[in-house]
Amino acid sequence: MLALLLAAVPPAPFVLPLSNGLYLVLDEALHVRRVAATPQQAEADLQAWTTGRDIYTSLCSRCHGADGADRSYAGGNVKPINGLGRRYSEDELLERTERPGTVDLSNLDARLRHALAVYVSGL
Repeated sequence: MLALLLAAVPPAPFVLPLSNGLYLVLDEALHVRRVAATPQQAEADLQAWTTGRDIYTSLCSRCHGADGADRSYAGGNVKPINGLGRRYSEDELLERTERPGTVDLSNLDARLRHALAVYVSGL
């Protein structure tokens, strides 16, 4: 049964409705990225996570690595950012994106900063 389910899984992030009324946002590797109470929230979370992933890939992964754990850039002076979602709320992560850093995020509007916070919270 699991093999049948996995064969039917789309190759992109998607929303999986559960029998208990919750909705999971899953990535390509079937990692749960978000849990939502409504299909509308799940779709919004999926969009935010996907947008955040794209922003992270283009602006952040060069220094922090694909998983947020890289410290090797600039002679090891880069702080890893994986696990921040376990220490900070999304609002706190959003606030952290507004701090000056080596990457200028001032061109990101509030929606894009939120998407980046959603993505980073799951690293």
